[in-house]
Amino acid sequence: MQIQSTGLSVKFASAPILSDLTFQIAEGDFIGIIGPNGSGKTTLLKAIAGLLAPSGGVIRIDGKPLASYKPHELAALIGVVPQKSGVDFAFTVTEVVAMGCYAAYKADPLRMKDQAVTERVEWAMAEMDLLGLAERAVTSLSGGEWQRVLIARALAQKPRALLLDEVTTHLDIRYKLEILDKMRSLNEQQGLTIVAVLHELELAAEYCRRLLLLNKGVIVASGSPAEVLTQQNLAEVFGITTLGRAGIGVNKYQLATGVTESRRARIHVVGGGGSAAGLIQSLALAGYSLSLGAVNQEDADWEIGVWLGIPLAQEIPFAPLSAEVRRQNRELMRAADLIVVADLPFGPGNLGNLEDVLALAEQGKPVWLIDDPPIAERDFTAGQAIRLWQALKDVGAVVVGSESELLDRIAEGE
Repeated sequence: MQIQSTGLSVKFASAPILSDLTFQIAEGDFIGIIGPNGSGKTTLLKAIAGLLAPSGGVIRIDGKPLASYKPHELAALIGVVPQKSGVDFAFTVTEVVAMGCYAAYKADPLRMKDQAVTERVEWAMAEMDLLGLAERAVTSLSGGEWQRVLIARALAQKPRALLLDEVTTHLDIRYKLEILDKMRSLNEQQGLTIVAVLHELELAAEYCRRLLLLNKGVIVASGSPAEVLTQQNLAEVFGITTLGRAGIGVNKYQLATGVTESRRARIHVVGGGGSAAGLIQSLALAGYSLSLGAVNQEDADWEIGVWLGIPLAQEIPFAPLSAEVRRQNRELMRAADLIVVADLPFGPGNLGNLEDVLALAEQGKPVWLIDDPPIAERDFTAGQAIRLWQALKDVGAVVVGSESELLDRIAEGE
């Protein structure tokens, strides 16, 4: 199956989102769509899936205009895995995967119980290693497990192409690699065409045969990873000179595969303003499983958390921490073996982090405090942060003078 775009343009209201995109996806290709936030990656994927009507140009599948296909015909050709999909009802894994067969049997719902449907569902679940979770309620699954269910649901359609919209974002590195390894296997062994929007450039370079680089709704470059991920393109589109962003000098793929043995401890890092960027990298390289929060989106620590796929609690840019974000952050802290508070400044907007850390410390959760520079130099709350810091010390929080001391003492305590 070939997908061909000629002069594709998409507008929302009168605002152009995609402009005059011409490209071709060959049968059996594994192509990554990359670009900065707002470049049009998800819009392009939705257009290929037939979920958005072009304002100009045309997409053809096997030479036939996409708009001329009926929905059930498209469902037999293209499976779509969205970036976000809610888990609101306690369906079993099997029931959710079986929903992928609905389009094929919509005209005859009774056939949904045919042996052919059962075999199709079992095949999809086996491909995504879900047979052991068949009767589990999807509301009880981890993020990585739920993502595999969504992919299995799309595979149950028996499509010829699979469209993935940032399905590895916010997953631990291990789960990112598991999912992409499975996509590579389906692509190489079964000839399934894969079109994946990816946030992580290193993973796109590692897994994709070809890349399509978007910026501001236009194609900047297309071709092999070596042809697309040039220093000039990275500088022009991302404002960087290497595959690591400013302050991030680690290749995530090597990070994930280079750690021979994961540490047992899971560490929750409280950071902000770039205070924890180096610490997060050092802890990840040491093999610790991490979580992060609560931080504001677009913050430097948020960027490295997203870049490395660390579970995090995030607030919108420049906003004070909401009750819901603080609740999410407390859940991450409860799941951790210990909490590390970096040397971040505290103001009214993020003081809730210290309050929530104290609540967990009073319940016996181990807490480590980096006190360089001293808290008095980082308190912009008229003394409230200092009082909370002292209260943490009073309930047993361990104070260290540097990140290196923290790393040494945590390792010694294992």
